[in-house]
Amino acid sequence: MQSIVFELRLLWIWARPVRQMADCDHRAGGLVFYAVQVAMSRVWLRHFRFGPVEWVWRALSYGKLQPFRKEAKVAVATAEAGS
Repeated sequence: MQSIVFELRLLWIWARPVRQMADCDHRAGGLVFYAVQVAMSRVWLRHFRFGPVEWVWRALSYGKLQPFRKEAKVAVATAEAGS
């Protein structure tokens, strides 16, 4: 994801030399993008076992569809029946 986004960003900058940004702006943009990706991945991985590309890769590698969503956690009652 990062490679694709930043490659497109570089192409956009090279296509418009008038709009070139300072190096510190590029670094700040990279850090913001990285932070957003970390936050989004934490939310994603709460609900799913893998990222979408990893899921496709595993499905192709194993030759069958892998479980995608995490199973819902069921609360287990620990109270004894005789108490």
